[in-house]
This record gives sequence, structure tokens and C-alpha cells, in this order.
Amino acid sequence: MTKKKPKTAKQVRDSRREMHHSLPGSEARLERLNAAIALAGGIIQFAKDLDVKPQAVTQWRSQRFVSLERAVDIERLYGIPRGELVTPSVAAALSTPPAPRAALADII
Repeated sequence: MTKKKPKTAKQVRDSRREMHHSLPGSEARLERLNAAIALAGGIIQFAKDLDVKPQAVTQWRSQRFVSLERAVDIERLYGIPRGELVTPSVAAALSTPPAPRAALADII
């Protein structure tokens, strides 16, 4: 049996990038993120508005989604719905209504 060579850091990054680019709606998310950046006047101002480094914005563009926390901030600042900036699984969770809670009287 031959031993597999470990992946280099670049191969791991490329593999992750390919995975993110293949997520449904990745191009639409990138367009919405680019729209927010344009509304801010560029990456530098966008990063300042969100209190992050420009490198973080570049990473979001590369991975084609932002965290829910940042999506909420972008929605508040630029009016772009958070569900259009996060991964499909997070967007689905946002659109799913919470399960009904039992009334306290039903428990007692």
C-alpha cells in the first residue's frame, strides 16, 4: 500500500475555495456582497463601517459568504437582507419558523 502525500496548505485552500464556489447561489451572494461594498464606496470604507480589516472582506468575497453576525451588520447598514449573504443552510434556518413552545400551563 502506498502512503498518501499530505496536502499542502495551498491545496487545502484551493479545495475549500472550490467547495464554497460550488454552493448553490454563491454567485448571487457574491453579487450582493459586492453591491454592499459599492454602497459603502469601496472595500476600505466597507471594512471600516464593519470594524474589520480589509483582508476579512477579501476573504468573504473569496469564500462567497459572510457569517450571520456580519450579515446582520450589513443588513442594518446597507439594507441587503441577511439571508442573501449567508450560506444556504444558514439562510434556510433563518426562514424556518421556530417550533411552538409549550405553554407553562400545559407543563404544570
